[in-house]
Amino acid sequence: MSRVLLGGGVRRRVFHRLLSGFVVPGFVVPGLAAPALAMRAVRVSASCLQAACLLAAWRPSALVRAALLLGCLATTPALADLRILHLDVGMGDATLVVDTGSGQSLLIDAGNRGDGRRVVAPALIALGIDRLDYFLASHYDADHIGGFDELIEAGVTVETVLERPGIKPEVLSPTGRDTQYGEYLAAARAVGARLIELIPDCRPDHPQLRLGADTRIQVAAAGGRHLAGDIGFCEVGEQSLHPRRENARSVALIIEHGRFRYFTGGDLTGGGARSVPMEAFVAAQVGNVDVLKLNHHGSDTSTSDTFVQTLRPEVAVLSVGDGGVNLRYRLPRQAPLDRLAKLSPAPLLFQTRQGEGGSYLGAYVENRHIVVHTDGESYTINGLICVVDERTQASEGGHCR
Repeated sequence: MSRVLLGGGVRRRVFHRLLSGFVVPGFVVPGLAAPALAMRAVRVSASCLQAACLLAAWRPSALVRAALLLGCLATTPALADLRILHLDVGMGDATLVVDTGSGQSLLIDAGNRGDGRRVVAPALIALGIDRLDYFLASHYDADHIGGFDELIEAGVTVETVLERPGIKPEVLSPTGRDTQYGEYLAAARAVGARLIELIPDCRPDHPQLRLGADTRIQVAAAGGRHLAGDIGFCEVGEQSLHPRRENARSVALIIEHGRFRYFTGGDLTGGGARSVPMEAFVAAQVGNVDVLKLNHHGSDTSTSDTFVQTLRPEVAVLSVGDGGVNLRYRLPRQAPLDRLAKLSPAPLLFQTRQGEGGSYLGAYVENRHIVVHTDGESYTINGLICVVDERTQASEGGHCR
């Protein structure tokens, strides 16, 4: 599906070395070591890449580095397209999707209690975002919605809250107090957000959501309903799920920008640990993707063989935490990482943290946010540069190298 434009020896952080000690004002986000590239994507010409390789070996002063970088970038147009920020919220999830052309934004999940105040709100504010067009809870576990009310308290407004169809958690506990879901709903209503249900739809010319003219979002699964069928034929199926099957009810999205394709599915289950094989139901309709956000923090329940063999990503992103509650869960588990590694070529893996479980050969453990930029033809992920190749859903895919 894509290829990296730098050789393997230079691949790791050429531009991070180029940018070290040089900060572009207005593009700083907490947790990002290379703010200029992380927050402002640029179309990098061949001459820029050659200069970067030279500078990586030469190691000039910060002043010379800055002058050469700005001279290089001045000759190449800035991308104003799609950015996806996987925020480092530890053992939780929060992903910001922004179409930089239209300025429209979607926040998927808000982390655990405390993450909204400590991580998500500061990141939004640093980006100049005080109003979200859309908020989506992939599902209603505390590590996905616990920080939402803190966003509202921090002054962030939300125009539309996207809900899954079907069964929802209880609003009140047996003692009459608000549940986590009850607090989430109360915060959404307090800010005057519209509540709209997302339902899977097979019609590719009728995306359920658009962020600008070129960014389309299709719902692959929501509340037990899901796209189904082989390649070339689509229908909407529905699973009868026990009320406690919260993860299987996760909302899964296919996000497309030009030829770039990305999948995110919350804690969607894949059949492991006796879970419902939702991943297998949607895999054929999702098809080949450039970037896959791994489901359920690398749990045994998810990242099934069928799923990864069908999607064949070249890059995978894992949101996971160190210590704390993860000392009990021990995520990521080795089995799903091994299933990912069996792909040929094996995808690159970017992790927000090391986690407390398995390991993946060559993984980029970032200990910060993970940022994807794309113009629909090329994309970067924390400074690594790739180009989207022509492919079909049945494609063998490609690899960043």
